[in-house]
Amino acid sequence: MKGAAARKYANSSSECIYHPDHPQFDRMQQLIETLKRPDLSPSERERFSKERTKLSLFHPDKYDEYFPLGIHKKMSAPRMDFFIREEMIFDVTRELEKISTNTLILSGRHDVQCPLSFSLEMNELIPKSQLIVFNESNHYPFLEEKSLFRQVISTYLKETVSY
Repeated sequence: MKGAAARKYANSSSECIYHPDHPQFDRMQQLIETLKRPDLSPSERERFSKERTKLSLFHPDKYDEYFPLGIHKKMSAPRMDFFIREEMIFDVTRELEKISTNTLILSGRHDVQCPLSFSLEMNELIPKSQLIVFNESNHYPFLEEKSLFRQVISTYLKETVSY
């Protein structure tokens, strides 16, 4: 699991950019609503999307390195609307102790979308879980610390998967 939570987090943690007390909340909400508009030109959509994504990067100045030409980060308005509605009632924390398989939890230390505290909570509640925190990452450790991320996955698979 990467940047995961077992319960609602947007309205329960000011560490989350979707919480009204987060310093970037207003800008994130403006960008989300703007990106839902069907009348945006492609260049406007790209500019607002880029700004929105940068809010979830530890090094926003490396956006072009992480998302080179040909890779486009898009927001799905129906998916976002569904997420906002469902996230408010989502809570499976009482079920986590029932997970009996090895579980790898990966989190960026500075994740503003799904804060580290929620990954810590899952790690405490899932019996055979292992938490790896990427110290130089926000929401995208697979991009921001690509080599380390791949190494962690590879090592975990070698150590836990038996054929």
